[in-house]
Amino acid sequence: AQQLRLRLPGDGLDLHVDRTSAKLTLLYYLNDCQDGEIVLHLLPEEKRSYENRKLFDNVLQHMDDLRPLKIAPKLNKFVIFWSDCVPHEVLD
Repeated sequence: AQQLRLRLPGDGLDLHVDRTSAKLTLLYYLNDCQDGEIVLHLLPEEKRSYENRKLFDNVLQHMDDLRPLKIAPKLNKFVIFWSDCVPHEVLD
């Protein structure tokens, strides 16, 4: 299933992984914003592999291993990530 969602100023999202049919998230920023960064919580490089995706069945139990990556919303920026296994949040 595809879903198109428009995020407006002040629309934040708490830390989560997508547990619906969403697997892959594609973000395209249509303008610059000072706030509203998306934060991806990633495993350190030495712990990354496809097999690590299984780790995220109970993702919040593994938060100590994760490293936040803030991505600023800038015009024409395109972001793709596995939203069913990468914990993410959107700041207000």
